[in-house]
Amino acid sequence: MQNIRILALLAVSSLLAACGGGGSDAPATPTAPAAPLSIPLTTAIANMVNLSRSGALTVVGSASTSGQTVNLTGSGTYSEATTAGSFEGAPALRKTLAVNATLVGTAAGQTASAPLNSSSDTYFDSNYKPLGATATGSYCTTTSYTAPPATGQAGTQGDWYRQDCYASNAKTTKLVTVAVKFEVNADSATSLLLKVTTLASTSNGTIVPATATYRVTPTGTVTPLSDSTAVTVSGVSVNLAITYQ
Repeated sequence: MQNIRILALLAVSSLLAACGGGGSDAPATPTAPAAPLSIPLTTAIANMVNLSRSGALTVVGSASTSGQTVNLTGSGTYSEATTAGSFEGAPALRKTLAVNATLVGTAAGQTASAPLNSSSDTYFDSNYKPLGATATGSYCTTTSYTAPPATGQAGTQGDWYRQDCYASNAKTTKLVTVAVKFEVNADSATSLLLKVTTLASTSNGTIVPATATYRVTPTGTVTPLSDSTAVTVSGVSVNLAITYQ
């Protein structure tokens, strides 16, 4: 996906030992280690694409330049839905994500606000292979694709797909090259975290990272958690995290 989410990493495990009584000590019975938690990655991706929901969001972050830092906060709403569509003449699933929020910056006792609004469409074929993506001033097409494994455990990772992005569907002005990767991390005894990281490389060598984090259960149920980015452009360092309710 072209959206951004921050990682919440938590791994907890415990071991209980019992001691028998009644006048004699019995040796502890060895306990086989629990099998590592596994999630169906292909099912999770399908559910991620088909997810339809809306709700509130919060934003925190900062922007720094020349020794000055502006603290950023905000709130708003988001919605996502999937409908039938087409991409470059082929039938496709059209995944739409919209964010409407207000961002407030505070520095030296002064505040200012600005809208934080975006809408993007990502297109997939019937097997959930990414075909491309569109947004205002951006038209991306997939140039390579590697199918993720059917299942994943904490530590599973790999390349997913790459795209070239242009200013329009005329494809005359190339803006960035995008590489999308995935990684599975620990979360709890009943879920894992799926991180989808997008690295957009510009012609001048600037790399803009964006990370989307989802919670995934062993049945493949997906819950979006957050988006994040941290980038320095023209001397301005920006850190931004969006948390979904």
